[in-house]
Amino acid sequence: MGRIDFEAIRRRYPITEFCESRGMQLRGNGSAGRLVSLCPFHDEKTPSFTLYPAGYAHCYGCGWHGDIPQLCADLDGLQRADAARKLCGGDLVTMSRAVADQAKERRMQEAYEFKRWEAFLWRMEATRFLIWLSSPQSRTRERDY
Repeated sequence: MGRIDFEAIRRRYPITEFCESRGMQLRGNGSAGRLVSLCPFHDEKTPSFTLYPAGYAHCYGCGWHGDIPQLCADLDGLQRADAARKLCGGDLVTMSRAVADQAKERRMQEAYEFKRWEAFLWRMEATRFLIWLSSPQSRTRERDY
């Protein structure tokens, strides 16, 4: 059997419908299609549980973060794979090992590219700071003591 395709599950089962089926009151939060609700994991008066259009949710109160299989797992006390089976009702979406390996390779490549850009930006910021240090504006009494 192949690996569970969590990305396909996120596309097939919207997290907003799952939350509404669990009795969560959703309301719009500005632009970008975000919705907010009271967090099911802690008591609160102001909604901090935010649903994003990409199929993820984040609570700014307790720090919980995840997608629909993770939300189902945490609410029902299941493992993520068991929650995925429950969501799919036995019609589990799987991918072959080759496709899974390609997806893993793609994620690793994206992470590598992100880290390269992050390092580049840090170098640019360090260069900018060094240029500022050598400029006349940085000459202050505190620095030249």
